[in-house]
Amino acid sequence: MIRYHDPGRRRVVCSVLSAIAIIAAVPGAALAAVPVGDGFIFQKTSLPTLADSRRYVLQGKRLGTGRCHYDYPEVRLPDSAAVWEVRDVALDPTDCRKLVEEGVPPESDQALQPGDGRIAGAIPDAASSPTTVTASAAASTASGYNWTWWEDVIGIKVNQDRTNISWSFSGGCNGAGSTSGEWYWAYGTGWEIVSYSGSEYESCSYYRGTTVSHFRNAAFCWPLPTVHTYYYYVSAYGFADGSVAGTRSTDSVDECAPLWMHYQVRKVT
Repeated sequence: MIRYHDPGRRRVVCSVLSAIAIIAAVPGAALAAVPVGDGFIFQKTSLPTLADSRRYVLQGKRLGTGRCHYDYPEVRLPDSAAVWEVRDVALDPTDCRKLVEEGVPPESDQALQPGDGRIAGAIPDAASSPTTVTASAAASTASGYNWTWWEDVIGIKVNQDRTNISWSFSGGCNGAGSTSGEWYWAYGTGWEIVSYSGSEYESCSYYRGTTVSHFRNAAFCWPLPTVHTYYYYVSAYGFADGSVAGTRSTDSVDECAPLWMHYQVRKVT
């Protein structure tokens, strides 16, 4: 695995204080999320426009801890699109609801915007698979990713978990594949990575790569409890017809200001 970040802890403290000062000094930043009808708190209005978009309400469930948990639906790319984005538009923390929008993002919103902390590396092959699958000479190859991230009220990608896969397929059965993970976080504003890992799975039906991670920030809501984001899994699937899909399970915990979840599934080649 390759790992690097800015080792200057002094810079973290200065950056955190600067970010707090900016939010306090700019009413538009502090009030980027305001109540707007029907119990929903809307994200900033400057989100990039999605083509072919639609909106729907996602109902979550209240856990014993009092927080809301959401099960996000699978995204399988439409035949007409090479990339598909799903994002939180508004939150209703009282009734555990989210207003969600999905569609095709603009090209400018499809490129990674790395944080100043980063880990990237290949995920080791599984020691064994239920079905032994090998790539045939006639097989085609494809690649894609499932990229999931959380944003704060001023639009900073506070942390990101991305699963990249490449696989071979022949129409009748998948072949061998490979997975790599990328994890980014806004180190300069106090975020740090706690843990990360990944796995892969091969079968005739599909190839799957998965990454998991955990991030935290003690300064985000100081002196309140530390904020956590958990990526329980971010999975990308490559199918025998060359199509790609993605699933994920992720939560933010103990945030004092809204955090907004986004994800993209894309077929690269």
